[in-house]
Amino acid sequence: IEIRSRRVFQVGLLVFIAFTGTAIQYSMQSRWDVVIALTVGAAMMPPCQWLNYRGHHETAAGLVLSTVTLSLFSIMWFSDGLRDSSLLGYPVILIGAGQLLKPRHFWALLALMLACVLALGLGTLYGWRTGVTPGTDMDRLSDSLSILLVNGFLIWFLTYDMQNALVRLRSQIARFHASEKNLTYLAQHDGLTRLPNRLLGNALLTDAMRQAALNGTHVALLFVDLDNFKDVNDSAGHSAGDDFLVQVAQRLRETVRQSDVVCRQGGDEFLIGLTELTSADDIALVSEQVLLKMQAPFRLRGEEVLASCSIGVAIYPAQGTTFDELLRHADLA
Repeated sequence: IEIRSRRVFQVGLLVFIAFTGTAIQYSMQSRWDVVIALTVGAAMMPPCQWLNYRGHHETAAGLVLSTVTLSLFSIMWFSDGLRDSSLLGYPVILIGAGQLLKPRHFWALLALMLACVLALGLGTLYGWRTGVTPGTDMDRLSDSLSILLVNGFLIWFLTYDMQNALVRLRSQIARFHASEKNLTYLAQHDGLTRLPNRLLGNALLTDAMRQAALNGTHVALLFVDLDNFKDVNDSAGHSAGDDFLVQVAQRLRETVRQSDVVCRQGGDEFLIGLTELTSADDIALVSEQVLLKMQAPFRLRGEEVLASCSIGVAIYPAQGTTFDELLRHADLA
């Protein structure tokens, strides 16, 4: 609405300047019929601007363009008819109408133009136009310059609006993709620890098992259950409990390789997926490192807190060939 209001104001101002300048030029030739048509058209612009200022943008735009249409019709009627250079203004008006009017008003204005052109043609054919004053080369020059100037501004306005619309569209698409990416991330990760959640962990471990079947290797699922998380929550508060879980997630991630999987099962339970294993000794080594990491004191609210955990292990394919089977055996272990 704000852009349309500004465009109505600019178009009305262009018409006022063009009509006033052209009226002055015609007054020097004592072409008072044309001067009157242009003066009436220019005089209609302030009321149109008042309507636009009051928020009646569509009415103001329609009145501006209809006034210009009828003013040019009057000039052509008393001059060269359909041979008059003023006829070039009708395509310019349609460009402005495409920017400012709703479809039904656009077609109504086009119908008015067609009626004017038909009247001019029939008036010339049947001699209805009387007292015609042929235009001069100077008239055609001034008319053409005015029409070209107004047309240039209208096309520039249209191009500028389209470029801005494309910029806004690209910005909205970028925000949509960012939002979609963020929603996908949130759907696959734990909101507190930023680790993959069980859904994503299932997918990652399933892929790892499929790869292990091709390579003849093994995958181990470690079920890590914190032993005293409830005590931390009760003694230090839920906020400290959240900080504790974040530190646990960080330690677990630091313990394993980049290719391994660490995810939060839920609550105080975590899962570690060890991929591309060739020896059971690797599983024991990682399990010992996890236990040692968890035995180191945690800093919560300026105090040291001791924690421990229990670990259950299930190995693919000996204890299961699917994520759910491995999870069940690791939980039991």
